[in-house]
Amino acid sequence: MLRVFPVCCLLGWVTACSDPLVSAQEADESSSTQGVGETPLPSGDESTTRSDSSPASTTIPPSETGTDASSEGGDSSTGDTSVCGDGIIDGQETCDDGNAEDGDACRADCRLAFEILDMSQFHVGNDLVFEVAVDPRGTAWAAGVSATESGVDAIVLSVTPDGQIDPFWHSVTPGDDDFSSVALLPGGDIVTAGGFTEDGDRDGRLMRLTTPGQVSWIHDYDGPDDGDSVATRDYAHDVAVNGAGELLVAYSSREIGEGSDIRISKYDEAGGELWSWTYAGTAHDDDAPAKLVIAPDGDVVFGGYSQEAGEPRGGVLGRVSDDGELRALQTSLPDRVFALGVDADGVVAVGEGWIERRSRDLQDVVYTDLNPGFDYGFGVTPIAGGFVISGGVGVTGEQSNAFVGAWGNDGSPWWSDTYDNPEASLNDVARDSALAPDGSLVVVGTTLEIGASSNIFVRRYGLFD
Repeated sequence: MLRVFPVCCLLGWVTACSDPLVSAQEADESSSTQGVGETPLPSGDESTTRSDSSPASTTIPPSETGTDASSEGGDSSTGDTSVCGDGIIDGQETCDDGNAEDGDACRADCRLAFEILDMSQFHVGNDLVFEVAVDPRGTAWAAGVSATESGVDAIVLSVTPDGQIDPFWHSVTPGDDDFSSVALLPGGDIVTAGGFTEDGDRDGRLMRLTTPGQVSWIHDYDGPDDGDSVATRDYAHDVAVNGAGELLVAYSSREIGEGSDIRISKYDEAGGELWSWTYAGTAHDDDAPAKLVIAPDGDVVFGGYSQEAGEPRGGVLGRVSDDGELRALQTSLPDRVFALGVDADGVVAVGEGWIERRSRDLQDVVYTDLNPGFDYGFGVTPIAGGFVISGGVGVTGEQSNAFVGAWGNDGSPWWSDTYDNPEASLNDVARDSALAPDGSLVVVGTTLEIGASSNIFVRRYGLFD
């Protein structure tokens, strides 16, 4: 398998490069963001650019295909004599890539699966994005981090339906901080999760922002010692909002020299904690979450990794009730879980080059795909009858291309698309996606250009039925 090199290598986040579960948080005893703040980084003018494109690379012109058709089409009653799979776009075809197979941009019936509506980029320093949510107006909100010579700051970007990016909010607090997750409250306010480092202590941070960009409240999590004696490495990996407007947060918590634990906490809209539940693994070694989602019945499903002493990290899935009771726990997974999707029938878990769908109680495997066409999956978005995965795929002679693909709930591949920055074939990764009210798909990720720092990109797909 070709290895995708996460963009965070550019920021000096060595631990993050070795472990894709790491977003902006530290993965080991050392704080990953401290290395960023100590290293002078190139800064630039804040800018956004837009470009319109289409998936032309997936529609192969006749000169690049053979003449053997893998299937025959045409409708003599309408006069359509086109042959799907012959590499020639004619008749009622909207694409013809020389085959009659699903799984790419051109469907088996020679009709496009999607179109690229617009693409925008944001750049101010070394910029990374990790998660996106879309509000009822179609505005997308993306959470990430921007590193400049002055330090490392958490950022929230807003993206209009036509692709205009606005640097909505950035941190001005002392120390280094970052966001890895964003969610929307029913009234329109924004909730972010991440962490901050100050005086050598790393704490998890939950923050509520009003849409004018004002901080409503901040809740910091400083581990079980409450910051009195032992320095900790704590981080808020993911946040989700349930139908009642309550917040569910997945933390990792670690005392220096000890293993980390998974902590799931529930809060009211004012940031008051309602309950918490902790998983310390069977050996009380390293355990950490990557994603948390809320099931249609209100249960909380989380995924990440669990590790016993001397053993490699393995995947863990858990299901916790709305009142904080463990319903199911599963550790027999192909590997560490990077992303999750949940529907009424079950759970889709995604990791390093694998997909696995499980029953609602997590016990039964519906299917496992160990060759899905990507190397890392970082985001899962449920769609009608299936789901979309965003991530990265390694390319020979390059680092990685951003990957976006759709599958049916039965595991059948529907379509896929890759993005390679035309300015430089370096490290491009799609981190997350979300559906907009108009049915389009908003994808966020990071791209790298030679001699420049990393940029955030927003790419919007129009999905065809």
